[in-house]
Amino acid sequence: MPGPVENRSLNELSKVKRARRAARKPTKREHHQERVRTMVTWVLVFVFSVTSVGLLISMRQATTVTDRQTAADQAAQSADRIDALERKARENPKDASWQFQLAQAYAESRDVVNQEKALKETLRIDPSHPQALLLTADIHMRRNEPGKAEKVLETGIAAEKEEVARLNKARPAEEPEIMPDALLRAALFQALLSQGASRDADARAAARDGLTVQPIDFVKALQNMSLQWALMMQRKDLATRAMRISLEEAKAMKDTQAVSDIQKLQKMIASIQMAPPQPVRTVPGPGATVVPSPMAESPTAPGAEAAPPVPAPASPQAPPAATP
Repeated sequence: MPGPVENRSLNELSKVKRARRAARKPTKREHHQERVRTMVTWVLVFVFSVTSVGLLISMRQATTVTDRQTAADQAAQSADRIDALERKARENPKDASWQFQLAQAYAESRDVVNQEKALKETLRIDPSHPQALLLTADIHMRRNEPGKAEKVLETGIAAEKEEVARLNKARPAEEPEIMPDALLRAALFQALLSQGASRDADARAAARDGLTVQPIDFVKALQNMSLQWALMMQRKDLATRAMRISLEEAKAMKDTQAVSDIQKLQKMIASIQMAPPQPVRTVPGPGATVVPSPMAESPTAPGAEAAPPVPAPASPQAPPAATP
């Protein structure tokens, strides 16, 4: 077995041989072999690249075909459902529930024209249908037509009062009293506030009505409405007006729970940091500008904490100049 000295000598000899081999001029055979190896390497790289691109294209085409097939299946299912609901609505001309389900099916297929027709037919059969009233008012609010939403809701609330009175008169004494829908009053409150400060007196009456019939549901709808105004529509002024009017009415009614919930909501709205105003983008074509409606989302329970504002990223500093 060679010792350390012999190993060092062998290593030095190998280094010397490698240095001599690198210093001498390669032969024609070695030069040819090197060229062949280079060409083979580039051919393999080219084949691998072409294969990878082909696989990616095939996967993309397969995904596109799958998406198209899924969309076609969903469209076919939606069409079948609409046909079935239309048949049920014709078979039950006095049942408003089938017309409302048909309106929902049209909404899922983005057919606004037929959706509105089905909603009108629903309200013709049952003028106090709460879901149809809310959905119709929401359509008008999204089109920035609060006056039309107000008329629809006032007509529906009047019909609902008559229906609730009739049902309470006919109910057995042991059953609980049927209460009107607070969400209709909240939607009317929203439509009136959206028309400017000149309608604050009418909005105050709507808030009083909502806090009277179902204060918990009204405050939940108020929270959702105010957060939508402040966060999505950048209208913190409307949210502040809604809080002020509702709080004054709750205090006048001496409803301590509603006062506490609205005060918590006031603090939440006050803590929201408003983003800088964005440029208004004009919607081409005829028709009114579509704006998001605070009543489009389902209300959430009061008392939720507002998310803290995201700090702006620090501007990068220029590197110090090099000292000569």
